[in-house]
Amino acid sequence: MKIYRATLKKTTIMKANILLVTLLAAFLSVAVLNAGNPNKVVYSNVSTTDSGTIKEYVVYDKEMGKAEKKCVYNYDNGGNLLSKLEYKWDGRKGWLNASKSEYEYRDGVIAYVTHTKWDKKNNKWADQSERMVYDYDSEGDFLAVQQVNVNNNDLIAQR
Repeated sequence: MKIYRATLKKTTIMKANILLVTLLAAFLSVAVLNAGNPNKVVYSNVSTTDSGTIKEYVVYDKEMGKAEKKCVYNYDNGGNLLSKLEYKWDGRKGWLNASKSEYEYRDGVIAYVTHTKWDKKNNKWADQSERMVYDYDSEGDFLAVQQVNVNNNDLIAQR
């Protein structure tokens, strides 16, 4: 007796895994900030625009009476994460840039994730970023992730 099981194509599973990991990382990063410290609370705001959804999370220290960190996630109308911006609170200057991650897609799957830190000294985004390059075979099945450094638009492979 043969038993047949329905199987999903590997690319569908990979897309689901990447989306799940991205969402899980977003929620865990906020949860970790609040874990074990009852004096910290996380406020959230979700708004939908014509171009997608914006989710904002602010970590507030009740004991100190001030905000500490803010994360803003931007999604397109298809639910793809486009960017994550992190800010730190400064009582005199307000929200200051800390880091950003930008997500690029090709043929419905993640192609690149670029992480850039804020250069406080020069008051601009750093000239060097870390880019994760996702490789797929001709059938669209996931093969590997490669880390490269982006420096003045020149890609330098790094292992």
